[in-house]
Amino acid sequence: TPLPPPPQACWGGLLMGDSLHCTTLLTGGDFRRMFCTRCLERGVTFTADRVRIWCAAGSAPPANTRSHAFWTTRLEGGPRFRVANNTSRCKGPPLLIFEHPPADASQPPSALAMGWRLAPEGSSL
Repeated sequence: TPLPPPPQACWGGLLMGDSLHCTTLLTGGDFRRMFCTRCLERGVTFTADRVRIWCAAGSAPPANTRSHAFWTTRLEGGPRFRVANNTSRCKGPPLLIFEHPPADASQPPSALAMGWRLAPEGSSL
């Protein structure tokens, strides 16, 4: 299902890659309002092969863009991702959720080019 451009697109639909079941977004700037009522009530699911744990000790983790865009891209043509578990109240390392599973299951080429070290798929916190 084609997704509408942000900020009209439900972030749950963007994470799942399908907004077929998404409902209309509420208005306002609150983070929860970026998700439709259905996604807030039923949750959002996506495959674990799209998630990596940030484990590059001593280097700052990537940050989400400060725009209305949902996905962040660090290199031209690089994989698009969203950083999760990255606020001051979160415990544990940040998680990177990629739009699509990275080509190399353990280290996406663009991650290596940026000096990132990501834990391989299946790693635990």
